[in-house]
Amino acid sequence: MDKTANDPAAIFHAVANSLNSIIVTIQLQERYLARDTEQMRELISDTSKNLKHEIETLQWLIDQLRKFLI
Repeated sequence: MDKTANDPAAIFHAVANSLNSIIVTIQLQERYLARDTEQMRELISDTSKNLKHEIETLQWLIDQLRKFLI
């Protein structure tokens, strides 16, 4: 991500990618919630970890953009 830190266009692209990943993950969770099994709980746990990672990535990208603009 270091290359991204100095390029606002790359930051915006990375933000868009993370947001898309979050949307896809939420759609997967909605499908998993239709199931009532132990597997569903495991899938929700895995996708929740993915969401947390994407949100942390977004926070880092916003910090980089803030540094660039300020």
